[in-house]
Amino acid sequence: RFVAFYANADYAFDRKYSVSATVRYDGSNALGASSSARWLPTWNVGAKWNAQNEEFLSDVEWLDVLSVRASYGLNASMPSVSNAQAVYRNSQVYRPGYTENQIQIESLGNSELTWEKSYQFNAGIDLTLFDSRFNFSLDYFDRQSFDLIAMIRTGGIGGQEWKYANYADLDAHGFDVTLGGTMIRTKNWTWSANFTFGYSTNKIKNAKNLPQVLDLVRAEGGNLNGYPVNSLFSIPFVGINPSSGVPYFVNEDGEVSTDVSMQGYDASFLKYEGSVDPKYTGGFNTSVRYKNLTFNAFFTYQAGNKI
Repeated sequence: RFVAFYANADYAFDRKYSVSATVRYDGSNALGASSSARWLPTWNVGAKWNAQNEEFLSDVEWLDVLSVRASYGLNASMPSVSNAQAVYRNSQVYRPGYTENQIQIESLGNSELTWEKSYQFNAGIDLTLFDSRFNFSLDYFDRQSFDLIAMIRTGGIGGQEWKYANYADLDAHGFDVTLGGTMIRTKNWTWSANFTFGYSTNKIKNAKNLPQVLDLVRAEGGNLNGYPVNSLFSIPFVGINPSSGVPYFVNEDGEVSTDVSMQGYDASFLKYEGSVDPKYTGGFNTSVRYKNLTFNAFFTYQAGNKI
């Protein structure tokens, strides 16, 4: 179950300056039993300056909008795991000639799991010119995430050698650019177009999980401290035996071999290729109208990732 209380406050002065603030208090019983784990206060403050309404810009007829905005706050999200109490599953064991019901422990209870949190700073600028025929916006974000849930090795007390815990950090930043407008606007004809470009990058910090080699070289990528989320690694390739066609690799012992341990936890010999998530994303859309007939086209792109 989920419940939330929130309050908003906004203030604007002379159509030039505005500020806003939001406070939330969220709760969920999918997390730990303690009140500190179930309940979390979050907040956000923001401000905006509408420069086009200033007196020194009142004579600029071709300027429609020129605004600068910024915000900062604490956000939270529900983690992907929710085993505040032990999770049991019913199953069957097949015996020769009959079956037997059983209950399996899927995961032990973890009363300390709580929300994943992040402090995020946003800043942006909006520009509109020539009676909305040209639009431009730039948005920047910097996110410092903490209390992220990841696996951590324990001393085995409680029955688990590895368990989930709120301890990992993730730093991310990026920006988005939008450029477009309505270039033609008549009674019978209208042509508008928009181009978007986005860049984002991240880095895992303070993660103490030890993924196996198999988890890092899979197509979906893996997570390792000091690298981006969903990083793709490869086993160093040396060459192919010309007589047999068998490939050779550099294994975990630094030796050229045809055999590599995929279950090992030593990832130091692997080659980092990049993240499977794209660094650059965006799109282009355009619309042409003639009287009551409209044609739309939309294209998307992404780049900077490894497959």
